[in-house]
Amino acid sequence: MPQIWNNTIAVTREELLSNGVISLGWYRKYSKELNVVRSKGFNQTALYSFRDLPLSVREKYKAVLGDPEAKQQPAPLATDPQPADLGYDIITDEKAYSHYTTKVAKELVQRYTNDASILNAWLRRYNERYATIRNCGHSTASLMTQELNYLKAHLPAISEQYPNTLPSSERRLRERINDYQKMSYDGIVSGKANNQNTRKIKGEAAEWLLARYASPVHKVTVEQLWQEYNKMAAQKEGWKILKSKSPIRHFLNEPQNRKVWTVTRLGELKAKEMMTRQHRTVMPMHRDALWYGDGTKVNYYYQYTDEKGTVQMGTAVVYEVMDAYSECFIGYAIGNSENYELQYAAFRMAVQTAAQKPYEVRYDNQGGHKKLRNQNFLTDISRLSINTKPYNGKSKTIELAFGRFQQEYLQQDWFFTGQNVTAKKEISKANMEMILANRHNLPTLKEVEEIYCLRREEWNNSRHPHSRINRSHMYSTSHNPMCEKIDTWQFVDLFWLTTDKAITYRNNGIEIQVNKQSYAFEVLTPDGAPDDDFRNYNISKKFFVKYDPMDVDTMVHLYEETVNGLRYIATAQPYIMIHRAIQDQQDGEMAFIQTREHIEREERTANLKYVEELLQKHGLHPEQHGLNMPSLKGVKTTSKKAKQPKDDYGKLLKEESMADELTDDNALTVARSYY
Repeated sequence: MPQIWNNTIAVTREELLSNGVISLGWYRKYSKELNVVRSKGFNQTALYSFRDLPLSVREKYKAVLGDPEAKQQPAPLATDPQPADLGYDIITDEKAYSHYTTKVAKELVQRYTNDASILNAWLRRYNERYATIRNCGHSTASLMTQELNYLKAHLPAISEQYPNTLPSSERRLRERINDYQKMSYDGIVSGKANNQNTRKIKGEAAEWLLARYASPVHKVTVEQLWQEYNKMAAQKEGWKILKSKSPIRHFLNEPQNRKVWTVTRLGELKAKEMMTRQHRTVMPMHRDALWYGDGTKVNYYYQYTDEKGTVQMGTAVVYEVMDAYSECFIGYAIGNSENYELQYAAFRMAVQTAAQKPYEVRYDNQGGHKKLRNQNFLTDISRLSINTKPYNGKSKTIELAFGRFQQEYLQQDWFFTGQNVTAKKEISKANMEMILANRHNLPTLKEVEEIYCLRREEWNNSRHPHSRINRSHMYSTSHNPMCEKIDTWQFVDLFWLTTDKAITYRNNGIEIQVNKQSYAFEVLTPDGAPDDDFRNYNISKKFFVKYDPMDVDTMVHLYEETVNGLRYIATAQPYIMIHRAIQDQQDGEMAFIQTREHIEREERTANLKYVEELLQKHGLHPEQHGLNMPSLKGVKTTSKKAKQPKDDYGKLLKEESMADELTDDNALTVARSYY
């Protein structure tokens, strides 16, 4: 709305611009031609005479906001007191305000802006008078003094409307104006405004102080450094003796200096942690978008008995896999050291829990990760597998989460080992008096594993610190469309191991060695009987065997090597075992033996029949050449054949086995004597 100022209807720039009466471009071009009835100053805006606006602007104003002359009547002059005579047309310097915002304290910005605005007005008046006097041919020698006295006379009134830091004496005013003309805005800023008390230390003195304090060989305190410095300052030209150690402390704590001495006094990694820019990251939006894997100590003491029978205290290692979205622990394994087997078991459990591959896996480069990576294991179970940067603990979300897990859950138990040597809270440290007094009451390793599993469940069933939702519920209800589901055969490819060499399938099955233990398998029919067809067609063939290292007893898969890689052939199950002693045999074993004997006779009879028919077909049967065909041994047949001489082959074998020394030639002689 328009205002009445000195009986004049006036409008502001903001009123004209915000209502679309004029454009910003028009204002910038014609603002100097507008009639200013009140100048812009401290906490007040400039006012422009409505009647003196261009006709087109007035007409548009009336069309948009109505006719202000018809709506308002000017108030009597007495209601608006005349402003004090400032002596100058002072215009706020907006560039000065922007400059001082970054240079001095917030409380001083407006005062220094007013200083610059007042001096700008003083210089405009001075330059106008100087030019006029020179043009008239008069001397300007006393002009500076006159103008300084003019400013002094009006400064009290100016200061009420424009609070400033200008001095009141002519000499200091002259100095301030000279500095302003030489250095612009920085020329009127007091050294104290920037808290530059450390500027007493500069040049060679500053360099020596920094080097001396940074020395890792002979470390000094600030007190000692102050004393050494003053001794040198007494002998060095240009070095100022310091009355207190405060300037040194301020100097050393300046960021650019702190970065230097921290490297040698506290270590480069500490300097990196303190000074290097840290990323602020947004956590994943879905489950399985990012998994972290990391190994650490299980923070429990347990007891074990050494070779001498003495009870000892020990700690184990756990490898955990955590979903970064929910902070849910989804896979773990406990062992004596962080190795390949521990990491394999933890990631396997995580994949089984998720029933799909994660999009990304992150891990450090320690333990067995190199072996996992070399075997493409980490690449196969995820789209991306990235090892985290070393010495950058803050970037490993799982370490931060595990720290909270230790504080909130593991420390509940009296045999807690404490978090680590850098733990500051007393609650994060072990109660060694209690532990040593109860050495024989410590849990066993198996009991520690059970307790740790219980604490994991408590963690997973507690609320996430940000979502305030149960972690396990948060994980189970999330869905990640970018992750690949895992089926049975993909699980086999990912987690089952393959023998280094092909193994022969024999008449007693196929045998593999895992951790120095033998396991025998054979291919069975769907009803659980030995698959004789598979054995007959694959006996003596070599197969690569894939087995589950965590469940070797259940089954294995047989693969044949082809030019395109391994091809699945069959699944083999544990070899059917029978008891040798009859008294040890269980129900069904004798029937199984009799069935196998019958099948064996049938196989042998059918095989011999096929051989004889094949030989006869091609004229190669022994009888076609006046010789006898050997009969099946140990098998009664009902076929009618020509009577053959008595066959004492069994007696021959017995005599051979009883002979002390029997050469090949002697054996042949003995054999011939029976025919």
